[in-house]
Amino acid sequence: MKKALIIFSLLFIATAVNFSFAQNTTPVTGHPAKTDVKTQSTPVLTSAEVMPSFPGGDEKFQQFLKDNIHYPKEALDNKIEGKVYVSFVVDETGKISNVQMQKRMAYGMDQEAMRVVTMMPNWIPGKEKGTPVTVQMTLPIAFSLGNSKTK
Repeated sequence: MKKALIIFSLLFIATAVNFSFAQNTTPVTGHPAKTDVKTQSTPVLTSAEVMPSFPGGDEKFQQFLKDNIHYPKEALDNKIEGKVYVSFVVDETGKISNVQMQKRMAYGMDQEAMRVVTMMPNWIPGKEKGTPVTVQMTLPIAFSLGNSKTK
């Protein structure tokens, strides 16, 4: 039992470390962008010299999420908080596609996060050497009741 717990802990740590490295959005100069997935004719990058961005910038993006995310009733009733991770592809025209859950929560949070991501307007596409490219993004969406947890 103790051995299984240690193995599980190591796997969890390895997954967390791998995820954190995969989320690095700092461009690396002199190295080609990493290609993970290929569509019919266009490679899907996981990083680009210029990453895709929401039209209007981060403030507009945060406002869009605030205006459109509705806390799921089941999660609210059970006082559940948490974070889900949704991946999606921004193509060279800025269109959002291939929306998938990467880290799930129950109580309707997954469905709500995917609903909001699928209704996002077109983004400003990423660029490599000045040319628009297709990039896969991962978005964390936090569900918080906003209560302080003092006892």
